[in-house]
Amino acid sequence: MDFFHQGNVHYVNEDYDSALQAFSQAVEHDSNDARFVLHKGTAQLKLRRFEDAVATLQQAEQLTPDNDVALYRLGVALFEVERFESAKETFTKALAKRQELSPTKDTTAIVRYIRKCDVEIEEIKSRLPPPPPAPSAAATAAPPAQTTSISLPVRYQYYQSNTSLTISVMAKNVTADDVIVEIRPTSLRVVVKYFVIKGDQRTPKEEIVIAKDLYAEIDAIKSKFVIQKTKVEITLVKMDQETWPSLDAANGTCKLAKVGSVVAAEAAKREAQEEEERARRPKAYASQRDWDKIGSEISKELDNEKPEGEEALQKLFQQIYRDAPLETKLAMKKSFQTSGGTVLSTNWDEVSKTDYEKTRKAPKGMEWRNWEGEKVAGDDSDDDKK
Repeated sequence: MDFFHQGNVHYVNEDYDSALQAFSQAVEHDSNDARFVLHKGTAQLKLRRFEDAVATLQQAEQLTPDNDVALYRLGVALFEVERFESAKETFTKALAKRQELSPTKDTTAIVRYIRKCDVEIEEIKSRLPPPPPAPSAAATAAPPAQTTSISLPVRYQYYQSNTSLTISVMAKNVTADDVIVEIRPTSLRVVVKYFVIKGDQRTPKEEIVIAKDLYAEIDAIKSKFVIQKTKVEITLVKMDQETWPSLDAANGTCKLAKVGSVVAAEAAKREAQEEEERARRPKAYASQRDWDKIGSEISKELDNEKPEGEEALQKLFQQIYRDAPLETKLAMKKSFQTSGGTVLSTNWDEVSKTDYEKTRKAPKGMEWRNWEGEKVAGDDSDDDKK
């Protein structure tokens, strides 16, 4: 049985690692067969190897530039590696090709991804610092003025309750790469990075906004910070329920928590670590939307596509296999594998008694041989019997 059909068998059985290995061998055998390359990229998508899938599906798109399925799956891979501009361009091509070549096929999934790309692109643009104003004609001859990418000095303010203290650092349009927030049980350090802009030169600088020993001990595990468009908001969870007279430690010494609070904090820490082990963290996109919650939707959309030709036949076999009882699955696997891909039966009573390796018939004008060129068991072709 050739590598491509082996890959299809593994794919139907949801063994995507083995499917990828078989499709890769098929590509090595013939790298110009677009089917082999497309199926290899699809298996990489299933395994969430998105960087590899991008390279593979770009090759498939070059081999079949009019294939809307290859374009769509390439768009999915580009979206997952956060190349949103390229993903949108690819989805737009896929939509145009599908409307041109298969106007009756559903386009909902493609349109949905284009909207997702728009959301991510707009979110990234909103975080970029505004460009410096163009100099006037009168000022052209003067030395370039020095400006900064943020307003200096960076100020902060805070408010509190008995259980927490919230600090707002007033820095606009900063990203996660521009801010350092170090939250420790007895101290807090906040640094904002910015650029000094003079003409065409951009010199990186840092401003230490907060570097303090705190008035009292906090729960560093539960404390957090969020980067917003106009500020960075830091929430410190107090170990003891009380009102702090100041943010700073009294006499330079942080007030330690009571024993009961420490025990509770340790228990919360262990619980948080166990939760982190149980659940995989969602991938952080620019918009902070949890697209991974709909990650299963990608597979569903791929499965819900309406294929044509050979793909439609393969999809039918996949659905039959997926919904079939165990004996039917065994019959399909044995008949397909041992017959070299020439028989696909769902009757286990018949298949269990049949040796397809001896009874299989080669196509007209052909005979069964292994990879070493040796003739193997099986009926001769029709031409050999003449």
